[in-house]
Amino acid sequence: MLDIATFLREISKKGILPSILIIAPAFNEEETIIESANSLLNLDYVNE
Repeated sequence: MLDIATFLREISKKGILPSILIIAPAFNEEETIIESANSLLNLDYVNE
């Protein structure tokens, strides 16, 4: 698994930087992780 720094370094080399990056820590979240992920996926972010 890539750590965040490695991931960002690799995509920046390719010129692919996301408009927004969300880091959602999840430890012992098995009861709520699906709801949390769906909430993040349903965000409406306007890229201006």
